[in-house]
Amino acid sequence: RDLVSYISDSFLSKLSILLLTCYRGWAVGGAAAMTAVLGFAIIGPQWRSDPVTIETSAVMTAYTSERGEIKTITLADQSKVTLGARTKLDVVMTDSERRIKLASGAAKFDVKSNPDRPFVVEAENFTATVMGTIFDVRSSAGIVRLSVAEGEVEVTHPFIVNDAPTSMMTKRRIFAGQKVTATPTDGLSQTEDLKLEDFATWREARLRYQGATLAELIADANRYSAREIILSDELQTFSEDRATMIFDGSDVERLLRSLPILFPVNIEDSGEGAIEITARPQ
Repeated sequence: RDLVSYISDSFLSKLSILLLTCYRGWAVGGAAAMTAVLGFAIIGPQWRSDPVTIETSAVMTAYTSERGEIKTITLADQSKVTLGARTKLDVVMTDSERRIKLASGAAKFDVKSNPDRPFVVEAENFTATVMGTIFDVRSSAGIVRLSVAEGEVEVTHPFIVNDAPTSMMTKRRIFAGQKVTATPTDGLSQTEDLKLEDFATWREARLRYQGATLAELIADANRYSAREIILSDELQTFSEDRATMIFDGSDVERLLRSLPILFPVNIEDSGEGAIEITARPQ
């Protein structure tokens, strides 16, 4: 900094001598040139007194959990994250931000408060931003569910027109004791009340649903099932019927038995290999 100050001060001194010379020799045209030089001279000290802050390199870490596994990790900022079964998330830490990408599964966040470093969670097109709070996010088959136990969370999701996302964003603040859902066809729902005893019950392998699609139920069932459950091609985008229910991850067979009651489907199970869900003939 001393060297920069010396060069800058020396440069400004020489400019002063040059300006005096220009002032004596120039007329109207010289005045315009002198104004431009003065403009540079004014910027000089400001540039010298405001050093540029260069952010350190980002630190990236990936975390995963196995089938039926629930585990808690501590991030570099001392925030704690509980991962649900078959969950994958990527964490990027910088000096100005803490950003988490929830690729799939469920995660509960107990965020260490830091007003200078927002904590951002992304899942599908859904974004949740906090400073310090306790909340959870579930992401399965394009549907994202968030509930807040403490503090508040600001959530955003694209505004949906004709079942497609737009560049406009819907934004809401979700407070303790509230929950919200985002889907690719309906967008961000209105906030709903949350019973705190229902918060993050997936930690005990109990998943609660309101308006669950078949694809969401199967995606979550596969986080606990020892055998893969697949949807036939004609059911991949099946979304008209919805179910409100509780799924016990320790009893996947019970869920499978209930599917033909909740949806127009059949269960194809040979006893070996994958279990296939097919459309029931009308």
